[in-house]
Amino acid sequence: ADDAGPADRDAAPAAAEARDRRPTIDRIVDDLCGFADLTERADDRTSDLLYRDTHPARLVAAAIRTNDAVRAERDYDGIEAQLVELAGDWRFAGARRRGRGARYGDGVTREAVVERRKALTGRLRAFRRVADADLAALLQQELRDPIERYKTLKADAGRLDFLDLLLAARDLLRDDGVRREFQRRYTHVFVDEFQDTDPLQAEILLLLAAADPAERDWRRVAPVPGKLFVVGDPKQSIYRFRRADVDVYHQVQAQLRARGAAVLSLTSSFRSAPAIQHCVNRAFAPQMAPPADRAAGASGYVPLSPTRPGAAGQPALVALPVPRPYGHRENLTARAIEQSLPDAVGAFVRWLVQESGWTVTEADPAGDGDPRPAPMAARHVAILFRRFETFGRDVTRAYVDALEARGVPHLLVGGRSFHEREEVATMRAALSAVEWPDDELSIFATLRGSLFALDDETLFAYRHRFGRLHPFRPPAELVPGGDRPAAEADLDRFEPVAGALDLLRTLHGARNRTPVAATVGRLLEATRAHAGFAMRPAGEQALANVLQLAEMARRHDAAGGLSFRGFVERLLDEADERRAGEAPIFEEGSDGVRIMTVHKAKGLEFPVVVLADPTCKLHRTNADRYIDGGRGLCALRLAGWSPFDLLDHEDVEMARDRAEAVRLAYVAATRARDLLVVPAVGDDREWSAAPDPAAPAGRLLPHEKGWISPLYPAVSPPATRRRAPEAAPGCPQFGGVSSSRANSDP
Repeated sequence: ADDAGPADRDAAPAAAEARDRRPTIDRIVDDLCGFADLTERADDRTSDLLYRDTHPARLVAAAIRTNDAVRAERDYDGIEAQLVELAGDWRFAGARRRGRGARYGDGVTREAVVERRKALTGRLRAFRRVADADLAALLQQELRDPIERYKTLKADAGRLDFLDLLLAARDLLRDDGVRREFQRRYTHVFVDEFQDTDPLQAEILLLLAAADPAERDWRRVAPVPGKLFVVGDPKQSIYRFRRADVDVYHQVQAQLRARGAAVLSLTSSFRSAPAIQHCVNRAFAPQMAPPADRAAGASGYVPLSPTRPGAAGQPALVALPVPRPYGHRENLTARAIEQSLPDAVGAFVRWLVQESGWTVTEADPAGDGDPRPAPMAARHVAILFRRFETFGRDVTRAYVDALEARGVPHLLVGGRSFHEREEVATMRAALSAVEWPDDELSIFATLRGSLFALDDETLFAYRHRFGRLHPFRPPAELVPGGDRPAAEADLDRFEPVAGALDLLRTLHGARNRTPVAATVGRLLEATRAHAGFAMRPAGEQALANVLQLAEMARRHDAAGGLSFRGFVERLLDEADERRAGEAPIFEEGSDGVRIMTVHKAKGLEFPVVVLADPTCKLHRTNADRYIDGGRGLCALRLAGWSPFDLLDHEDVEMARDRAEAVRLAYVAATRARDLLVVPAVGDDREWSAAPDPAAPAGRLLPHEKGWISPLYPAVSPPATRRRAPEAAPGCPQFGGVSSSRANSDP
């Protein structure tokens, strides 16, 4: 391998060409059919759990037999797909139910069926592993043409992406003359947040700081004494998905130290209250391995000491119970937690802001004094998530609804629910009505929506009387200057409908003669929408979203958009695919609870931090990449298929993913200045501060394998004190029950 880092390489081939798997398939099919015949001998085909769980295997065996009977040759590709799918079928391969009784059927013991299922699922999983790896290798070769095409398109358009910029800068510095000039020009280099540096950026940095202008290998660079100053915290390394691995930090640190650089550890925390810092130290010190253990992406832990006092008369750490974490079978379930927690968070935040009387610290507006106490306000609270979406569902929606129902203003920073917002749906319907006046459903939605706010009774009465809602078919009685029968005085109630339809007709007629942004602006101005959106609950976010839509129209015009219809169709397509994010309005002076991801919050701090969505998994169940810089190898999971290089190192990569997940929880907890709120379930499980919380004894409960779980050893009280609550300063009195069952009172 040459000296290029793994980030600037095409993915290396992961395996040889696909093998002839027909003999293996034949053997597995024989085992599968034999197993299917065995399970058919069950005494009880109605309620025997083992018989029911093996049903997928019998279906696949029957399908293969049917195809073999009607085809001249066996369909190996089709069978391979069926076997791979069966290996991932949780009803069969993941089932653990054995049923009852030693006897399964005629001459068959239950234990024999269980053992046959275990052996068959093992063979199926091994087969899927090999099949997926071979397919990944073939797919990697097939992707070379699109990659080359992408490079050609960029070159033809004269454009570079961000990785291209890094590669171009690195390649430029490999030229001796250019490198000497930049080394002379930049006499001092200061780098902050160095743990977020990827290998290319590290190479650029060290080449700029090299004492020997002729040195081209960044891994052998010795910097000019006093030229390079680097600040970083490996505990906050959370950008591995963009190549900023914590190993890069440790590699550069070791290299600089070996060449005489001094390493100083900063151990004072000027942000968090003492109780928060003590909690963080207790939770993460046992989970972040010492610096000597680097095999699994460990960061090491340097405990921080608080330097500021806490607020008297109020807590700095709150464990917020999930009120109803139990499902209908009295078991803890992820769904019950996800349904129950948002309302609890909304209610707590409302109490915190409106009733608690607690204070937070704020910087002196004059900028020349110590932080001073200030009354709690919505802008002081941040609700942090690991994710915003899961399987197409907006995770933040329930939390937003809970805040809005209680009149608590909020700002969603970087959300993907733009097209699900009511104000955006209103504008989208109105623009559709302007483009397609024959679409009566869009017309009705526009008139009933918040732009015109016409009531159902009036709209139904209008349609019943005049036939339909159509901008180009106004009734003669309502046309200005037309004849109105004297006996029809009640026609006045329909004037707002006629006025709204007239506006839509006017906008339709001019839509292709004026810029799209101008049409959107005329609609907003005629309906006085700016004031209406701003005065509603969460009005700042609503108005920002509407203005973002207007900005999208301006960009459409600037990009040479040919028609109004093209813009509307683009909005409808984006709504179907949920591509657009909510308008960014995060400003220091903006009032409202901040709702954001941990990655968005990195580098920021908030007086109050509430951690949300505790059932989000701590880390993925499969590794998605393996990088070997020494070999110049990057093995990626492609479309769900993992190459052999990744599979061979999956355990190491999973350990790295988990280590980064723990660091992500650390970053989330350390955003809090005065109050950290951790959702918890008042279950009787005992947590220990020493073992790995990702693998406690017994079956993991939904929240115990979640992204907040690294904090639980420090938050959960010992079993001897869990049923002995004590009054906390500044808090209301609590009872002895922190959660309720599905069919009980709280």
